[in-house]
Amino acid sequence: MSAYSEFFKPYFASGALQPCDGSVWVIHNGVTPDVDYEWKMHVAAYDVADWLRVAGVIMPWLIQKGVMFKTISPDDFSVERILSPTCCQYAKAFTIYPSSAPAFARVARGLDTLMCGARLQAGTKLVAGHNMSYEHALGHSGRIFYRMERDNMGRYMSTERAYRMNPACPYNPLNAPDPFVNLFTRTVPTHTR
Repeated sequence: MSAYSEFFKPYFASGALQPCDGSVWVIHNGVTPDVDYEWKMHVAAYDVADWLRVAGVIMPWLIQKGVMFKTISPDDFSVERILSPTCCQYAKAFTIYPSSAPAFARVARGLDTLMCGARLQAGTKLVAGHNMSYEHALGHSGRIFYRMERDNMGRYMSTERAYRMNPACPYNPLNAPDPFVNLFTRTVPTHTR
């Protein structure tokens, strides 16, 4: 666990990360901390070594870009809670709160490019019962997932509530237009002779 704790020291010392009282998370407030955009994304990591590889690539970028996010607190209880395959929160290593649809698209593309460039692609290791298994995959890294977090009244929806509302589409329980469904589609170039 020491490598994990050591990784955090400069982020705490600089004030870039702050503990979230009474939770398993630490947070970077970003430049728009009070915006409650309806969609959020997660970046998956599957154990401490995997988290360290991913964090070393994406955390400096997220902080430099002023993106609000939270990640796992550097203590045994928090790490066991999020990085244990027996817990429903498994693999939810980073939660990212973009401020708008354009910000979401920029962040998703940036993260995917960073992780693919660093060869951090991962096959999914999520099964039914893990909260993130009800989310929609995004990009080419195999690590980004997203879901609607707010109902039409702006209230938070847990994964369980979203699933109860719409078991056929729990990542988008209101069946709202999904602004990101084609974010990473590739177009085939046309060739002329």
